[in-house]
Amino acid sequence: MKYEIDIKGTTKEVENLFNDYIFPTFSTFRFDYTVLSSDDGMYEKVIINSNSLDDDVTTKMSSSNSIIRFTGNGDSTAYEKRLIKAIDLSVKEEKWLKEVLECIYQLPKTERHVIIAKYIVCEKDQDIMNYLDVKKSKFFKLRSGAFLHLALLLPDKIRVREIGRK
Repeated sequence: MKYEIDIKGTTKEVENLFNDYIFPTFSTFRFDYTVLSSDDGMYEKVIINSNSLDDDVTTKMSSSNSIIRFTGNGDSTAYEKRLIKAIDLSVKEEKWLKEVLECIYQLPKTERHVIIAKYIVCEKDQDIMNYLDVKKSKFFKLRSGAFLHLALLLPDKIRVREIGRK
């Protein structure tokens, strides 16, 4: 049996990642970030400044002399475990996001701009097309190309199929 990359399936996998996770993460401002542009105004890089922990956890904690103390009512051990879990999850999520951003930086300039503009800055498709001075078909071709390039950099997103199967 011979196999090939399922281009449609692979592109869809990466698109789902960006629609279901990357876009909601940045559109809800869970991360404080800065977008850097090149001299020609194209988006070039995203710097994650910090991650906001769950407000419910952080509002019940206070710090004094570098020691975090529980200030709410109830069992402090449960909140300590919840805080440690939230911090650990936050650190892992931020690390993973930075890895995805590093992959985005490897894209060709125009594809990188499309991905950052649409999924991180959350610009409308029409605004991106106007800025790039491209028609809808070219915009979708750029976006699909970016997804396919990202799939090669995010290997768990590559889908293969047996040659001859659709």
